Amino acid sequence: MRVRFLVVPVCLAVLVVGIPVRAEGELSEDQLQRARGDFAEGLRLEELRDFVGALERFERVASIKATPQVRFHRALCLEKLGRWTDAREEFVLARDSAAGDSEDLPLVRRNSASHILELDRRMPTVVLTLRPAGARVMLDARVLPSTLGSTPVPLDPGPHILRATATGYRELVERLDAKPQQRLRARVQLELIPKTNDQPLDTAGRAPLYLSSGIAAGSFVAAGVFYGLRASAMSQLDAQCGAGRRQCADEDRALDARGGTYTTLGNVFLGVGISATAVALGALIWGGSKGSSGPPTPRPSSLQISLMATPRAASM
Repeated sequence: MRVRFLVVPVCLAVLVVGIPVRAEGELSEDQLQRARGDFAEGLRLEELRDFVGALERFERVASIKATPQVRFHRALCLEKLGRWTDAREEFVLARDSAAGDSEDLPLVRRNSASHILELDRRMPTVVLTLRPAGARVMLDARVLPSTLGSTPVPLDPGPHILRATATGYRELVERLDAKPQQRLRARVQLELIPKTNDQPLDTAGRAPLYLSSGIAAGSFVAAGVFYGLRASAMSQLDAQCGAGRRQCADEDRALDARGGTYTTLGNVFLGVGISATAVALGALIWGGSKGSSGPPTPRPSSLQISLMATPRAASM
């Protein structure tokens, strides 16, 4: 870590001259003066640890001329502000654009490479496991690749908002907190949206219910008819035979036999109706429980965070 803080003052001395020399043949005098002033002010604010103000100044200079020196100091401010992923990208650009051995470019390359190694050692990462596999994931304002696999995703330290979506599934929005050097594993499980009730009815599976219900209804109606005929025959028999049915003629005894037949038939249909009702209730209960277990009950959307292996050892 001491290497980083020793090289910065060296850069401060040489970089003030770096922009004008490289920009004189390309920029107007007015642009050149503004770039010089903003760069010098950015260095001053950086020394005062006002990294927000310094970054603003370096951004102005970069809009005129993004030299390796400007990129390095812009990256340094981003790193101090906790924007490690942006800082690393800018350090890479500073290192790669500092080609040649003139002036302070070798120093920019070495210092940028040193910061890249240090960020790689300290930067938290997360490995995402998605269910369903084709879910789309957004981390803060960054859309992550659709094929993540086991590739670690670098993170800035601090809180993040993870949003996962997939067609036919409920959206998941969760907070993810990352600390320096943490290696996280995040398991995303999205909840399947239940299908609506407008799907076609399974008539074949309900055939036993419909059949037994129809038999039960018909049997009860038939039993009621025969019980009614029996009651009518008994009333007629009482009227013709007198009290106690002691004065019945031969033809009245035929009426009594019919009444007995009606009673038997009524009892038979009543028994059939009760049995068919029991079958219908069994089909309703058994078929309903079987049908409800058709599509499995989906698990609710969830985000499970766990730590992976011990943080990597320092690269320096």
